[in-house]
Amino acid sequence: MLGTGFMTVVAIHNLRSADEMAAAVPSEKAPIVVRMLGPENTRTLLRHQASQLNRDYFKRWEQVELAIGIFMTFTLVFATQPRWLPIALGAMAVLVVAFLHFFISPEINYLGEALDFMALEDGESQRKRMWALHQVYTAGTLVKLLLCGILTGYLLWFRARKVSRKRVISELDASDDTHYTHVAS
Repeated sequence: MLGTGFMTVVAIHNLRSADEMAAAVPSEKAPIVVRMLGPENTRTLLRHQASQLNRDYFKRWEQVELAIGIFMTFTLVFATQPRWLPIALGAMAVLVVAFLHFFISPEINYLGEALDFMALEDGESQRKRMWALHQVYTAGTLVKLLLCGILTGYLLWFRARKVSRKRVISELDASDDTHYTHVAS
């Protein structure tokens, strides 16, 4: 869950850095290409580079999420006392990530690359589609986080309940000890 928040911060930071670098007045030490491009073209190029990095980071993060999710779901399946609820929650989270990774992200990346160098006035329908895909991606991410939060809460609650049950049983067993060795003299 923290990784998803971290990726969001990285993506926002990359795009802001590109804007800040483009807004900076080019010094005489700046490469001649930057001075020749001008501020608007430099901004477009830097934002494209930041977007490419973000696309790559999110692709890799989704792959890590899939690997962790599959591993954790299999761990839940083959646990000593498998329960259907955690297995179902883990499997649903993996399915959400797989849907985002294999269906939504490639479309976002394709449209994003097409829009990177397009003028703001052009491609209104593509921008609307990109916005809709971002909303689907965000909703999927929120569903994934909700499923993982419920799973984490359930596992912590179940573990706490199991530990307290064991403690009660051990205390009852100690009180049934016929030698009364548990009682201090």
